[in-house]
Amino acid sequence: MCVYFLTDISKTDLLLKGERFTLSEGEHVNKFEWLKFEQLKDEYFYPIFLKEAIFDLPQDFTIRTEYE
Repeated sequence: MCVYFLTDISKTDLLLKGERFTLSEGEHVNKFEWLKFEQLKDEYFYPIFLKEAIFDLPQDFTIRTEYE
């Protein structure tokens, strides 16, 4: 089970970290990469439904159930 949040990063330093960066959480190392909207249809990322849904996000909280 996963929960995803749309987050405003405008008041953070995330954009200063560059196009690719790594963050550690305890024993886990997470790799991040900024993607351009035009790239999304060709990239492999989770959640998969965002490849199309990101272009028409709901204004209100939405529960979406998917099985992959």
